[in-house]
Amino acid sequence: MKLTALLSLLLLSYGAFSQNPSSVFSRFNKEIKIACGASCTTITATVPDIRQSDDYIVTAIPYLPYAYATPNGNELVPLYDDDVFSSKISLPFTFCFYGINYNKLVVGSNSIISFDTTNAGCDNAFTVSPPIPYASGTQCFQFSTYYPRASIFGPYHDIDPKKQTPGKKIEWRVEGTAPNRRFIASYNDVALFSCNNRSATHQMVIYEATGIVEVYLESKPFCNEWNNGKSILGIQNFNRNKAVSAPGKNATQWGSANMNEAYRFLPTAGASKFKRAELISKGNIISLADTTSSNGELNLSFPNICLAEETETYVMKVYYSSCDAPSDEVSFSDTITIRKSSPAITINTENAVCTGGGKIIVNAVDLQTPIVYSINGGAFQDSNTFSNLPAGNFTVVAKDAGGCTVSATSIVPLTNNLILQIIADTTVCQKSQFSGRVISNATSFSWSPSTGLSSNNIQNPIITANQSTTYSITATLGSCTATKSFRITVLPVPFVSAGGSQTILEGDRVQLQATASEGVYLWSPPAGLSSTNILNPVASPSQTTTYSITVTNSVGCTATDALTITVLPYCVQPKEAFTPNGDGLNDVWFITNGNCLKMAKVEVFNRYGSKVYENADYKNNWNGTYQGKPLPDGTYYFVIQYELINSTKVIKKGNVTIIR
Repeated sequence: MKLTALLSLLLLSYGAFSQNPSSVFSRFNKEIKIACGASCTTITATVPDIRQSDDYIVTAIPYLPYAYATPNGNELVPLYDDDVFSSKISLPFTFCFYGINYNKLVVGSNSIISFDTTNAGCDNAFTVSPPIPYASGTQCFQFSTYYPRASIFGPYHDIDPKKQTPGKKIEWRVEGTAPNRRFIASYNDVALFSCNNRSATHQMVIYEATGIVEVYLESKPFCNEWNNGKSILGIQNFNRNKAVSAPGKNATQWGSANMNEAYRFLPTAGASKFKRAELISKGNIISLADTTSSNGELNLSFPNICLAEETETYVMKVYYSSCDAPSDEVSFSDTITIRKSSPAITINTENAVCTGGGKIIVNAVDLQTPIVYSINGGAFQDSNTFSNLPAGNFTVVAKDAGGCTVSATSIVPLTNNLILQIIADTTVCQKSQFSGRVISNATSFSWSPSTGLSSNNIQNPIITANQSTTYSITATLGSCTATKSFRITVLPVPFVSAGGSQTILEGDRVQLQATASEGVYLWSPPAGLSSTNILNPVASPSQTTTYSITVTNSVGCTATDALTITVLPYCVQPKEAFTPNGDGLNDVWFITNGNCLKMAKVEVFNRYGSKVYENADYKNNWNGTYQGKPLPDGTYYFVIQYELINSTKVIKKGNVTIIR
């Protein structure tokens, strides 16, 4: 914790300090940890080097203001008339300012405190032109550039308290107890003159017994249209020949809304008022500080403070002589806790997955930087993160700048993100084929046994069920494997034969000669069948038809076979005439117009009864000749004995005419 040197904020107990914005001690660690393995340390702090108030320096300090408006603050209502000083205000303490002690002051409406109380009730001039110090101008004249004697300009600019703003309040108040009181003059949400849409909030604070002045600026915009936007942040002595101002803020254009800045004016003339600094443990003074001075500060050092216990609390107490009564001492104190380091490390892990390693992140406590880290006895590294780790147990070591080490063990768990989903145990009929239906994100697979599989190393082989089998599938994804099993129970299928295919003549009937094992029978299609659910129905299709029979046995398995009944049209149709003239048209005698015959015996006679042609296996090839010579045109008589493909025998008699 860094604490700003706000001397007069301090009371004599830490409980009082905790209510104030800061303390006399700056750059001060209120809690110190001794390095690993050590028992002693040096306590340091910086406090103001307060001197006589004949001269000052100004420094920027942390912005830790007091309240800008309070319920019980003394509201300076007369200042709302604008450009006016208040009546005299009596201080409950004496304040040292530029070598003079004051116990009264006046507050001006343009953000100024003057210890020259002859300004009480006078005009507070609004013009800001030359920088301080400035000794000219007419006192109590509004339109004259007049910077009062012994004044704090905090910041001095023309504001317009007449204008109403939501939070407008100008007040003064005294806080604290002797000899550590403070006087606060505060301006809250006061409009700028000529730029009434902008407002300022700031305060001036003076501290008893020290001569210290502070100014806090929450918001201080400027107005180009008035006084060229100029303002002053500084202090001026009674003779108006000495002044100190914040850099760049002496009758110049500066500031903005939401500044949140603070400045301290510290007495720096003559000898230091510092007396001593004590370190107290359990009511006993155990050390006096060594001191060095630099730029208005005293650097305190309490070397070789050794702890008897793991944690100890000390009081640091600083003494100054009072600026208004040098023989009196003013003291300020704060507490500090020192504890021995308890080095430890905590470990956060990220799980490993099948295709990638996990992570260990090490967080060290009470170790001096820089810290290096090692895992499982490996080389030390600067990073506290170990990546791409396999699942398992690890020992991590952290080593600090002083060589102190601390270790811890951790487990990197495995998040098994391998997916393997298989079918349940299944009952199928023999010779069934189906896919393995495995759902997985694995990259390789192994099936066992390979019996009945189209492949044993792919995700979903085709399974042919010839016999009951228990299959195991092993899936691999990176470093992860999983094995699951399922059983296929194979049921017998029935036997069936539809019989041979047949050919019939149109209009004929035939009984189907199927054979099959016991079961339920079903023929399809039903057209032309005498029954569809017996083994040997009679078929009389009107056209060529393929019939299938399905047999379902008692366990629900099926078998199917098929046959075709070819239907031929009736083809016994001998022609009554033909013209064997060699023109290639109708040159032979046709006795059939199809293929429904097995054979035909043909005999042809002339009108005298003499046989002129005979063929025991006629093939539609007689060209009207007898013994190689053309027969005369005329009518001839025939007898044909047909044997059809269904073994039916037909005798056909008639006449045929030869025409050339």
